[in-house]
Amino acid sequence: MEKIEWKLKKEIGSLVLKAGGTIFGGYIRDSIIHDHYAKLYYENATPEEAIDARYNDPTFFPEYKERTLIPEDIDCFFPTPDFLKNFESLLLQHKFCFSRLFTHTDASEYIPRLQKFKHALSHTRYKITLINPHKTSLIRMLLLQSIPASTRDEVLDPVNDFLEVFSAKLTDLSHILVDILIPNNQIDTFAPPFGQLDFECNGLVLTSQGLSLANDLKDTQTSQGFITDINKLATIHQDILHKKATLVKGNLLDIHRITKMKNKGWTISHDPFTNIIPLDTTPEPDP
Repeated sequence: MEKIEWKLKKEIGSLVLKAGGTIFGGYIRDSIIHDHYAKLYYENATPEEAIDARYNDPTFFPEYKERTLIPEDIDCFFPTPDFLKNFESLLLQHKFCFSRLFTHTDASEYIPRLQKFKHALSHTRYKITLINPHKTSLIRMLLLQSIPASTRDEVLDPVNDFLEVFSAKLTDLSHILVDILIPNNQIDTFAPPFGQLDFECNGLVLTSQGLSLANDLKDTQTSQGFITDINKLATIHQDILHKKATLVKGNLLDIHRITKMKNKGWTISHDPFTNIIPLDTTPEPDP
């Protein structure tokens, strides 16, 4: 199941880029970690016959256990609805089944830091699956048509039993959630990941041109800013591999986001909540 989920997400991510979209957020961060430790695992794990069989066993070569990390979902941006139509067409061409779970005209409900850009971006969530489990009736018909007419009545019960089990298996197959943001007003220009960043490790964007920094992290003050940007990109890449999250300078402190990253095993650089004085030792008077 893990292998299916990973392959699905990688292929759907590539279709987002092919359709002209931009991926941002945890998908990039977690993919960097996954790919790095997967490479180390295949280079160093032994014996050869156990490498594939025990890939998803975190107790086997645990120093590379981050190879089992899989992004939770895919966050992406399309500049116009036409790009979204291209994405849907690509999904159909690649035999994926998808449905729109909802569309909200205000993406600030999804990304709170967009509060000052209320109703500037719409948010649509897609559920993408391998097979539509509701099409078992079509599969049943195809099965019966492949059986000689003289014996169809005799095998009807076994075929129905098989389809019942088959339908249950389909519901167990992984599904992928894709969150898509699109500007409501084409006059406005937006660049993902939008609004004020929390951590530098969440400030990378991926397009068909490759990996780059979000605009909020780029050096726009000096003529040689591109050199600074290259160094910053390399630093963030290394921080991600060590699961080190650096608070963006000037960021409004968000204890919820900090706690979420800590729960995922990340170390917070310059964490203002690390050395809080316990309440019973707080000096008086407490300002």
